[in-house]
Amino acid sequence: VTAAKLKSAKNYWKDEFSNYPEPHLGVVVGGSNKTVDFNVSEAEQLAELMLTKARTEGFGSVLLTTSRRTGKAETEALHQALQSGGLPFYFYDADSDAENPYFGILASSDALIVTAESFSMMSEALAAAKPVFAYGLHWYLGKFHKTWGTAASAELTPVDPKVAEVTNTAQVIADAIQSRLGK
Repeated sequence: VTAAKLKSAKNYWKDEFSNYPEPHLGVVVGGSNKTVDFNVSEAEQLAELMLTKARTEGFGSVLLTTSRRTGKAETEALHQALQSGGLPFYFYDADSDAENPYFGILASSDALIVTAESFSMMSEALAAAKPVFAYGLHWYLGKFHKTWGTAASAELTPVDPKVAEVTNTAQVIADAIQSRLGK
């Protein structure tokens, strides 16, 4: 994820996302993998934490995207929670034929919640240079503490933005190449 890619995505999605009151709370949801069972109970807990954060911190709307790994029942639980949550929301179901707003959500949100089973999603969220909150650190206990500098819990855990300097390796490599080429 580069600054240019995020700028382009923000511009591309600005008309769509302008229909939702600011500030935007972006939510990036992954799913089950060989280590994590992201089930309906986890989806409901995430939804409760997400809506509480949005309400208590004055977010105007939620922009949420699921992934190919998000199960149908979990996707439905998240969608139902947003429908009854009392906040305007944009909802992308990765199983739909609609265009994927992933980078637009990263670029357009004022803060991000990311499920913690994916180092890639977490790294990309941190590259967006927004406050990032991890959901699901309890799945990993020590692993994420070592990597992201946070304690493991079942709550939304702020991720230290300093780790973005380490995780945005594509940008670091691109900058080094451009520097050596004198650009």
